[in-house]
Amino acid sequence: MSRDMEATGWGYTHIRVDSFCHKWTISHFSFCMDGIREKIISAKFSLEASDKVEWCLRVHPNGSDEESRNYLSVYLGLLHCQKSPVWAKYEFWIINSQGENFQSMKSTNIVSFQKNQYRGFKRFILRDFLFSNPQRLLAEDQLTLCCKVSIVGSVFGMPGQ
Repeated sequence: MSRDMEATGWGYTHIRVDSFCHKWTISHFSFCMDGIREKIISAKFSLEASDKVEWCLRVHPNGSDEESRNYLSVYLGLLHCQKSPVWAKYEFWIINSQGENFQSMKSTNIVSFQKNQYRGFKRFILRDFLFSNPQRLLAEDQLTLCCKVSIVGSVFGMPGQ
């Protein structure tokens, strides 16, 4: 096809993406690190404009399996949706005592979530590193974790003349 060929028509496709960030603080976090809790689950949350899709966060203070036992594992879970799958990208980070983002990890691709499916990072941060910097990362023995979720919504095209 020639580059100088004149277009005889045009079109426009719009892909809707809704993004939001959820901040979760876990108090007395050091008490969770000695195997007392296998996992900690946040309260459910959703995009402000819609409660049709509900999410939660899950932290495994001692890793989610044998391979990750020296790490803090973090996951985003889809609890409720009217239509499956939900396509999304996600990113996790810690907010340190100075209010700065620390240890950011994000999904490399858009992934599909089915109801009751969790996706995340089983090797998010080394436990030893987390506790070797308590004044910086666990101010007042609190872990503050943020998760940004970008949901791919409707796709619609408009033909031109």
